[in-house]
Amino acid sequence: MKTFLDDVRFGWRMLAKSPSFTTVAILTLALGIGINTAIFSAVNSVLLRPLPYKTPDRLAMLWNDNHRLGLHEDLTSYANFADWRSTSRSFEDMAALTETGADVTGVDEPYEVHGWLVGANAFSILGVMPQIGRTFTRQEEVRGRSHVVILSDALWRKRFGADPNAIGKTMIMDGDPFVIVGVMPAGFQFPDKRVEIWQPLAVSDQTKANRGGLFLYVLGKLKPGVSMEQARAEMNLIGDNLARQYPITNKGFGIWVVPLLNQVVGNLRTGLLALFAAVGFVLLIACANVANLFLARGAGREREIALRAALGAGRGRLIQQLLTESFVFAIPAGIVGLSVAYLGLDALIGMAPVNMPRLEEIAIDGRVLAFTVGVSLASALVFGLLPALRISRTDLNEALREGGRSMAGGLRASYARSSLLIAEVALSMVLLAGAGLMIRSLIQLRTTNPGFDVSSVLTMELSAPYGTYSKGAEIRAMYGRVVDRLKSIGAVRSVGLTTGIFLSATPNSGIFTVEGKPLPPIEQSVEATLDSVDPGYFRTLRVPLLRGRFFDERDQPDSTPVALVNDTMARQFWPGEDPIGKRFHFGRGNDNPRWLTVVGVVSDMRRQGLDKKARVETFEPLAQQVRSDLTLVVRTPDDPMKLAGVIQSELRTLEKSLVIQQIRTLDDQMSESLAQRRFQTWLLGLFSAIALVLAAIGIYGVMYHSVTQRMHEFGVRVALGASASNVLRIVLGEAAMLVTIGAVIGTVAALALTRLLASLLFGVSASDPATYVGVFLVLMASALIASYLPARRATKVDPMVALRYE
Repeated sequence: MKTFLDDVRFGWRMLAKSPSFTTVAILTLALGIGINTAIFSAVNSVLLRPLPYKTPDRLAMLWNDNHRLGLHEDLTSYANFADWRSTSRSFEDMAALTETGADVTGVDEPYEVHGWLVGANAFSILGVMPQIGRTFTRQEEVRGRSHVVILSDALWRKRFGADPNAIGKTMIMDGDPFVIVGVMPAGFQFPDKRVEIWQPLAVSDQTKANRGGLFLYVLGKLKPGVSMEQARAEMNLIGDNLARQYPITNKGFGIWVVPLLNQVVGNLRTGLLALFAAVGFVLLIACANVANLFLARGAGREREIALRAALGAGRGRLIQQLLTESFVFAIPAGIVGLSVAYLGLDALIGMAPVNMPRLEEIAIDGRVLAFTVGVSLASALVFGLLPALRISRTDLNEALREGGRSMAGGLRASYARSSLLIAEVALSMVLLAGAGLMIRSLIQLRTTNPGFDVSSVLTMELSAPYGTYSKGAEIRAMYGRVVDRLKSIGAVRSVGLTTGIFLSATPNSGIFTVEGKPLPPIEQSVEATLDSVDPGYFRTLRVPLLRGRFFDERDQPDSTPVALVNDTMARQFWPGEDPIGKRFHFGRGNDNPRWLTVVGVVSDMRRQGLDKKARVETFEPLAQQVRSDLTLVVRTPDDPMKLAGVIQSELRTLEKSLVIQQIRTLDDQMSESLAQRRFQTWLLGLFSAIALVLAAIGIYGVMYHSVTQRMHEFGVRVALGASASNVLRIVLGEAAMLVTIGAVIGTVAALALTRLLASLLFGVSASDPATYVGVFLVLMASALIASYLPARRATKVDPMVALRYE
């Protein structure tokens, strides 16, 4: 122990002895430790920390595995849910739930709430109880007895001022009174972050019997000791049995089981792990830089090491001393790195998309602090071991005879520094290749045509007030007045209404029958989405009309039902034919179908995301299929938000009780759809830039010491007639050779590792040649710039001085 303490004290003296060296090395290492700690904080909170529920590892979501659409996570029917729950022996309990929303009236300004209809057992499955009040009872899962509601903590505080006496009060939602029976704890956000209310899932007998009506999400809790793999195997068998029993509705469907944590995190897992790997590479590059600094410092300690050896210190004892110095050095680096992590974490959270899962849980906790200590000690071993091994191999006789001549000029030390530099370049190549692919992918997405013009369009969610407008004709008339009023505003170019601009992962869709076409096997049936739009919708979004016409005044409630279809549907179901005048209906083999006549074909739109191709889509005129909840789209000549206040005022004047929500530009919504990709790309690009700077610093250091040890050689060359350009070419050529070797190794590694990013790429392959060539050129340019100053120093050598020194 005394020896160890002596080594520690000596290590601190060595730090104080060379303040410049110490500062540069600590800051370099602290940067690597800091960003690793910051990203690990996110990985820890999002991926490693259990969900805030009782027995979270036993919770799972169950889905219809829709082979027809290639959609693993599709909704299911109540009949399927009932069979899953009664048949499964792997699950202790299951609860059904479905998304909903309601307009709250009876207040000064009506508002909309986002909510979920849930089975009464959902809260007990999660193991979370209200902070005040109670949950639902089984008796309240019956129509007529289900007019109770549980509030989120946020809604309770916002609308009721956190008043405990809110329990028992009544809210008017969609025209009906609901009694508040509970308030959930702060931070409870199941099933999504937007949830504000929970209501009992009260399903009619008709809906319970409709096995084809897919509208439910299912939450399950495994029995103790049952693994997810066992549950999946059992549910696959249950799904196969249901497909045989009910081929019309269930053939082509399986059952997909997803751990709840995976469901919450989604595809963020791949991106976070890629970022964690990236910062790990940055830390390795920082360690390589510090190792090179220690090798260079070791040159000045050659005589000291030789004297220690002469006095009886064995090689093991010397390595112990040198490694202890490295660990002592890692202590301040870790402390500074933790400060960098706190700053970086604040920046990380500030830049993250607001819908990032578990964003509010990201923090530095005990596990993160332990990680910081561990990574600091590991870094000390990484950057300290090679210098310790090299320095401890000092030739005693040569060192004492030459009076401490720099051992940095020795071949072994030179090879060590060159090897470290090659490793830095290889790691930088991997990072830059990954960042380049992500950047190119993001550019591809941004330049992808969504099929409609998102510029200068304002959108609002409107909801016709219940009670005031209860009949279809009244709702149509009210929305007609809305369109006419807004068209009268001078700065408004056009106005439209739709049931939805974008599609969710599980949109409103169904199988359909095309007149004159044979019915495909049920498992090969295609589903089409169905939306209601008014005549101005497609013109406002500037969706190209490929054939036929848009909806117009001819399409009335009592006229022939008509539809517009997208190009995908036209090409798939009427190839080589004119689809105008063709008919189809939703359902399969209906006795009295409602036939829709195609009057137009519109261009495909990427409504599920720019990275997803258009699916089969159909549209009905709003006049024939009216809805009370609609999205308003308004095209303006410039920034649409300038008119938001005017439009909202006009709507309030027209109908005071109209619920107006989500006032945003269409361009912002499209940008939000790319927010997570943009965030991951920006961070990967930032870490790659840091790696490039560190690699450039490393190249500069290696070339500087290479020039220093070869001053005699350059003096001889100049004395024999070599020009400055010859010397410059030699130094830069050496740098280019080292970078080329590192780049080749890095390219091989990148080709293997970047395939893990395949799920994050769009429109570019993981082996894209243009990206790799571009990254190599950037690396080479950085290396030549970093090597230029040492090379210039070599050209200024005085032959007489160099030869005399030697």
